[in-house]
Amino acid sequence: MDKRYIFKIIINLIIPPIMVIVLFVVSIGAIFIPATEDTLMKKKQEIIQAIVISATSIIEKHAEMEQQGIVTREESQLAALMEMRALRYGVEKNDYLWIIDLQPNMVMHPYFPELEGEKLDEYRDLEGRLFFVETADLARENGKGYIEYMWPKEYNLEAPLPKLSYIQLFEPWGWVVGSGVYLDDVQAEIKAVTFRLLVISSGIGLVVVALLIWMIYRGLKSEKGRRLAKKEVLSSRERYKALAHASGEMIFLTIDGRVTAANKKACDILGYNEDEMTSHSIVEFFVGESGKDIVNKVQSGENITAVETFLNGNNGYKHVFIYAEHTVVNEKSAVLYTAYSFNYKADSEDSIVLQELIKKSGFGILMLKTASKGKIIKADENANNLLNKTNDKSIIGTDLSNIFYEEDANRFLTQLQMDKKVENMLLRFPISVNEIKYFRAWAAIIEENRNAKEPIMVLLKDETQSKETSLAIDSLLTELLSPKTTLANTMFNNDAFIENSIHQQFMQDKVILAQSIKMGLKPQKILHNATHSINSLFEYAVEKAFELIGLPPCPYALLALGSIGRMEPTLSLDQDTAIIYEAGENDKSHSKYFYHFGEAVTSICAGAGISPCVSGNTAANKEWCMNEIKWQHQFTKWINTSQPEDLLKVNTFFDFRTLAGDKGFAVNLRENIFQTIKKRPVFLFNLAQNTLEYAPPSDFIGRIRTDNGAGNYVNLKGTMLHFVNFARIYALQNSIHETNTIKRIQTLEDIGCLPSDIVQDTIDAWIFLMELRLKNQIKSIDMNFSQENFIMLGHLSSWEKTMLKKAMGQVQNLQRRLSTDIARTE
Repeated sequence: MDKRYIFKIIINLIIPPIMVIVLFVVSIGAIFIPATEDTLMKKKQEIIQAIVISATSIIEKHAEMEQQGIVTREESQLAALMEMRALRYGVEKNDYLWIIDLQPNMVMHPYFPELEGEKLDEYRDLEGRLFFVETADLARENGKGYIEYMWPKEYNLEAPLPKLSYIQLFEPWGWVVGSGVYLDDVQAEIKAVTFRLLVISSGIGLVVVALLIWMIYRGLKSEKGRRLAKKEVLSSRERYKALAHASGEMIFLTIDGRVTAANKKACDILGYNEDEMTSHSIVEFFVGESGKDIVNKVQSGENITAVETFLNGNNGYKHVFIYAEHTVVNEKSAVLYTAYSFNYKADSEDSIVLQELIKKSGFGILMLKTASKGKIIKADENANNLLNKTNDKSIIGTDLSNIFYEEDANRFLTQLQMDKKVENMLLRFPISVNEIKYFRAWAAIIEENRNAKEPIMVLLKDETQSKETSLAIDSLLTELLSPKTTLANTMFNNDAFIENSIHQQFMQDKVILAQSIKMGLKPQKILHNATHSINSLFEYAVEKAFELIGLPPCPYALLALGSIGRMEPTLSLDQDTAIIYEAGENDKSHSKYFYHFGEAVTSICAGAGISPCVSGNTAANKEWCMNEIKWQHQFTKWINTSQPEDLLKVNTFFDFRTLAGDKGFAVNLRENIFQTIKKRPVFLFNLAQNTLEYAPPSDFIGRIRTDNGAGNYVNLKGTMLHFVNFARIYALQNSIHETNTIKRIQTLEDIGCLPSDIVQDTIDAWIFLMELRLKNQIKSIDMNFSQENFIMLGHLSSWEKTMLKKAMGQVQNLQRRLSTDIARTE
């Protein structure tokens, strides 16, 4: 191979990735590392500022007692100093606060008590700065601020280090409260981050180098092979024919669209001799419009790789994968077609046995393309019989939606698109106007053919008789569970029966709710009844847990979080729970008890049909079983840090209510949250910005924005979260204890925070979406469709689409309101 050509290939492969690596390294050094250093420093400043502000509030509390005449100033100052001296924070609890006055004199220092009472006007740091004098001057001028100086760590007086402190003046007593962070700690964190970035970039560089070597090797090898193949094809037509006849694949050679040669395998499979093959145009061997499209693409100059199609043989249609490559034969442009036939390969003994087992089981097999409409490309004898068809050709090329109800076919294809498989889904097959067949369907993408546009295998089982029986049982059960039924009243008023079958009763409640949804009961009533059923189940689980592990050793509360906490449970829900208990000396033993208590409650409710949260947000998780002080610290941390992972906790943990135990814990915890947010309003700003990052479910001209490229379904749960987030942010801002979305919005109207027109439009939109979501869940449960929160737009009536557009338009209105009221008030 030409060395200059090899060098050109190598240069073209190397330069782009090398430039990417250089840009990556430059961006790390010029952007990421400085930005990281700035971010860490700002974070440290915010931490010490928040700590000093909190400490000053402690002094304010003691000063208020003095003003009220409860204690003297000397007593209140002594109490405040004792409390401040004991405060520690940081990873190793070595960080502290100090106090001076404006003289300046040292009022309190926990690590250097010998300085207390000493005058500091001549006290200099290692650089000679009178930083205590500067601190007093800063306090007089601004009342607060940052100051940098040299100061020893703990008791090590010999090694002062750079330190940054935040100070704040408590004017009534003339005290200056300060606390700081050592800058070498910040530099250590920056070095650690820088080291990680360098390790990552080095790893990426090594991977890129390895890929470059591999690409160059493969490229040179491929180019060498291509040139050799081209040389072989150009050598002579006679040699081509010899190779073609020896090939194990079907091979055709065409010039000007006509077959000029075909190998023995192609003739055998299609049932022609070579003279018959060469008397036809290549387009005559392709079936349907899709086959003509392949020929047109090839004739326009394209190469075809692994296209699935059918060829028209003298003995019927042949299912093949076909390839086409442009070449030159005897100085003429030609096309080399290579095809692999599914039909020609002899069945192995295992394959024959498997086919017999499937046939005896009554299953029918369909093969589909992965296109959105699910075009049928093959059907066995059983499938034809089940679908009342007489031969395989009758349904070849037919879309799945033309066989089954379009609604069912769309759900089937959507679930296949999301999960890559379908299990036990119900499909309806219309025989006539008044007669329907029911099928259970299983489907999966065929793994060994993933490079060939992933064909789909579908197994069908006739379930008409069992479905009719199921419908009859469902009707009987619905009648039995009706509140008007005497038998139901007799059974469910028996305390022994309720105690022994609480799990069955909860499931029966779900059946009644499902029937109520079908009958058109308003969503508010559905959610109210569902909440009542869930509360009853948890009450039973708590009592049963007490029987198993004994009564609680101290006051506690079992909290519901998320949708159950908002009293907005749907038919498909999971457990989001937590436990809060009284802080005390025996916290270790109490923690052990409530952990086992949480495990028991979670297990009992799971057995009744409410599965635990997949993210582990349950009372069975030690992380969410804490005393009241630790819970307050946890919420304070989420509010103060406002990291992305902390903001994610808001959707679950900030909507809590009491399921069992002392309701006062929830009230006190929420009050603590309100007070913390008032001290750090930037939390609401961050929360609003995080909410506004998610695009509304409609565009600027009111069209519905779908959740997939095909534009045929919408995530109703995701849409409704916009309303939930809006109500939650305003509730936190205005210290509203309600957790239910509608009640929060109504309370905001009562206090004058939201105008009545926005309130009514928002509630109407929310109710419509919830009703649509509940009805869609019922249909999905009936069809065994796992994506129950996704609704197909094609299944909606014109009125429902209009209302859906209005509801989604209201999301845009709420986001504009949120952007104006909160997101711009940081």
